[in-house]
Amino acid sequence: MSRPAQTGLRLMLARGLMRACLALMPKTQAPWAQAMAAELEEISAAGSACSFALGCLGLALKLRLGST
Repeated sequence: MSRPAQTGLRLMLARGLMRACLALMPKTQAPWAQAMAAELEEISAAGSACSFALGCLGLALKLRLGST
């Protein structure tokens, strides 16, 4: 697989992780989740985007599990 294709797949993965974050984030934190999604779109490096999105997803899971 070529490097541009790998980069494209990583960016798709990052966006998928962010969609999961948005779905899991407690509704009271919706503005924060939207800000994180906007920040993701500003990250140009695919690896950094994946790391950021994974961290956001981890936070969303922590908040969701802590709010039940």
